[in-house]
Amino acid sequence: MRLPASVQRAQKTKRIIHQNLVFSLAVIGTLVVTNVFYGIDLPLGVVGHEGSTLLVIGNGLRLLKYNSQKQNHPPECDDCPLMKLKEAKA
Repeated sequence: MRLPASVQRAQKTKRIIHQNLVFSLAVIGTLVVTNVFYGIDLPLGVVGHEGSTLLVIGNGLRLLKYNSQKQNHPPECDDCPLMKLKEAKA
């Protein structure tokens, strides 16, 4: 992986981490405020928290998609294992 690609990937990772933190804190804050003023049941709070956890995980999995789309190999990389795998599939 070259330096510009690494910088792009780091920037994308930083944005996704920031999104995940903001979303998680917003959900926790909403659940706490709702519990204080409306007294939601524990199972409903657990479902809300676990649902938000699944959304955060799904959002983080976008980095795997970014990796597979942006990976470019130079022509001199004919001996690398990934290129051999691509040739075998074709």
